[in-house]
Amino acid sequence: EKKRPFFFFFGLNQAALAIYLIGAHYVKAYSDPYLWLSLGDDLLHGRSIGRWAPLYPAFLACCLKLVGRTYIFWVNTPFLILLTSLVYRLTLQVEAFVRRPGAINPDRTRLTGIVAAALFVVINRGYFLELQNPYREALAFCLLLAGVSSLLAFFIRGGPWRAAVAAVLAGLATGVRETCGLVLIPMALLFV
Repeated sequence: EKKRPFFFFFGLNQAALAIYLIGAHYVKAYSDPYLWLSLGDDLLHGRSIGRWAPLYPAFLACCLKLVGRTYIFWVNTPFLILLTSLVYRLTLQVEAFVRRPGAINPDRTRLTGIVAAALFVVINRGYFLELQNPYREALAFCLLLAGVSSLLAFFIRGGPWRAAVAAVLAGLATGVRETCGLVLIPMALLFV
């Protein structure tokens, strides 16, 4: 029963973000500077794309097929909302990872997670609007944070499948954005 107020405030945070993204969204003239939509379109028509990581153009190709060119600019919105959920979850996991099991105050931890997610949105609100356009960062960051979350869950609760999921998610993130591979080094150092 004590969890309800925290979930209410977290849900309120998520709803506020969704309303902000929907209300402030606009398609910019420079919305496809790296030609992601063109690369996705090339994949749909069987042309090769050799200069970038292939997963984001493949994702856009599927989305172009499903929603068309008009609504493609809303494709990253669920990932931006998921990003704040992952920040909340990571805050809870870092608290559990760093503190002794008996020293954790669940109410304070949840409140810290809500504040961290809210600050994440407030500090990055302009960047969130920018990422609503077809840029690969939103999907890459979601995959990467989910991988780090899975790795922390492995260290907290065990289970080798969690480490495997973390590796797969980090690999997918690297397939979306090449520089995400740099996070593999600190993730591997946690095992040392």
